[in-house]
Amino acid sequence: MEQWSQDNVDREISKAYAGFINTKHIKTIATGNWGCGVFKGDIRLKFIIQWIAASLAGKKLLYCPYGSNRLLSENLK
Repeated sequence: MEQWSQDNVDREISKAYAGFINTKHIKTIATGNWGCGVFKGDIRLKFIIQWIAASLAGKKLLYCPYGSNRLLSENLK
């Protein structure tokens, strides 16, 4: 649950924003499940964090959740 604390979410948004804003000629950011493997990050939270950061940076987001069969199966129920 620590990953959901306001301080941690703010830190993650700042890190993603820093990476996205320095891409002047790139309009779309292709990304995926950052920190969701061995670091056990929540896929939905990490997606939302990247979506917020891309929006703040004025970028479109292409999210590629490679190998996330669990997420797909949950959404098909």
